[in-house]
Amino acid sequence: MRHPALLAFCSDQAASVTDEIVDLFDEAIAAAHGRAKRKLIEKKLETATSQNQKVRLLAKLLEILLDPVQRALAPLESEGWRLRHSLPWQGRGDIDSIAIAPTGFAFTIETKTRTYTAEHLARVRDQTNWLSATDIAESIGRSN
Repeated sequence: MRHPALLAFCSDQAASVTDEIVDLFDEAIAAAHGRAKRKLIEKKLETATSQNQKVRLLAKLLEILLDPVQRALAPLESEGWRLRHSLPWQGRGDIDSIAIAPTGFAFTIETKTRTYTAEHLARVRDQTNWLSATDIAESIGRSN
């Protein structure tokens, strides 16, 4: 009669040990998941910080590149010209600079492109046509 009781005890202990092993495994998986999640969040933050730094650097570089153009155009204002820079438009990007002569004749100036293809020239032409159609030159004159 002792053997069935021993067998029942061993079976019960095997189930208890198996439950504990499964619980320990679940805890280990949860801990590994938590560590992986924290590392992923840290990596995303690091990537976002790096991208923000790159965007700030690009903005500074563009400012340095564009600033000479703006400085070169600035004396025209004393002669009655109206100048605006970085104007958003309905197409892709922005209009780098607009110079409007005292006579009302307007020029769009592309400063960020260093080599011009037919596509670039077409975009500047589209910007000029858009300016003409929207009377933006008149509204720029009123904003001074």
